[in-house]
Amino acid sequence: MSFTQEQLRINHDIKEKTFAGIYLLCGSQSYLRMQNRDRLIAAALGEDEGASAMNLSRFSGKDMDVREIGALARTLPFFADRRVIVVEQAGLFEKGETGDLLAQELDGIPETACVIISEEKADRRKRLYKLIEKTGAVLDTDEIEEAQLVKWTAKLFADAGAQISAADLELFLHYVGQDMLQIKAEADKLIAFHAQDESARITGEDIRSLCTPRPEDRIFDMISAVAAKDAKTAMSVYMDLCALRTPPQVILSLLGRQFSQLLQLREMDGRYPDRELAAMLSVPPFVLTKRLRPCLKGYSSRSLKRIVDGCLKADEEYKSGLIDPQIAVEQLIIGAMTEQETEKR
Repeated sequence: MSFTQEQLRINHDIKEKTFAGIYLLCGSQSYLRMQNRDRLIAAALGEDEGASAMNLSRFSGKDMDVREIGALARTLPFFADRRVIVVEQAGLFEKGETGDLLAQELDGIPETACVIISEEKADRRKRLYKLIEKTGAVLDTDEIEEAQLVKWTAKLFADAGAQISAADLELFLHYVGQDMLQIKAEADKLIAFHAQDESARITGEDIRSLCTPRPEDRIFDMISAVAAKDAKTAMSVYMDLCALRTPPQVILSLLGRQFSQLLQLREMDGRYPDRELAAMLSVPPFVLTKRLRPCLKGYSSRSLKRIVDGCLKADEEYKSGLIDPQIAVEQLIIGAMTEQETEKR
């Protein structure tokens, strides 16, 4: 199912109070994971605070006893309709047998149990994922569409009585990125700035002066400038990141990660549907189409491999104290542009 279909299903379950045995909330949008987790908990436990406290169990992190979770799921609730068990960031889809063991414990749990699992990354091949897909519900927040994100952001401003044009809304999202927690925080900042203004019109100038751009998204701008042979813009973005006190080590790491994603995309593009490609690269589909793919222009697999090797070498050299990380970043920017020039000759 798509994100919209799964979200509608969860909304229906909450409204009708007919709950699946297991819910998996996954993907990079932690705002949506937390929001749906809290809504499910509140609806499943009801309004009796005493009964809710007795029937809610939380597990977090990798050091947990899956047998205890299974035992709780099979234990009748205390003067309530159901028992709710929340498992968060436990690495259930990473290497190891924890996820498989939990799947074994949760297979066939009674209707009186509602298990809510929240993980940023989920592997569709794992036994636990297949169990939840078959008997419960999976909400993958990475599958939220760009249009839905735009609509949600516009509603944030509208609900607060703030006006923003379509062009400035696009600028806002380009500036602060796609993470909904970040969007909410930056939107609240702009709304508060205009709290005493009756018209409350958000402008591009407000966005540029008040909002904090995410380093990850500015790195995309830098790579795009490099791909366009625009050294001035590339270095300008780099200086902006420095002005935001982004450590050179972080910039170096982000460059390495995103050039690695570009290399994977270059080698796999056209062999898989965009939605599968996005999942393989751990990015939302619209980031694949709007941010990553345009950066491929001018780069072959061979040139990207050399850039990725350069990133790994720079990372090793700065960690060994052989080079200043700031110089390493500047050399990488110049080197990436040189690679593109080399490919064109």
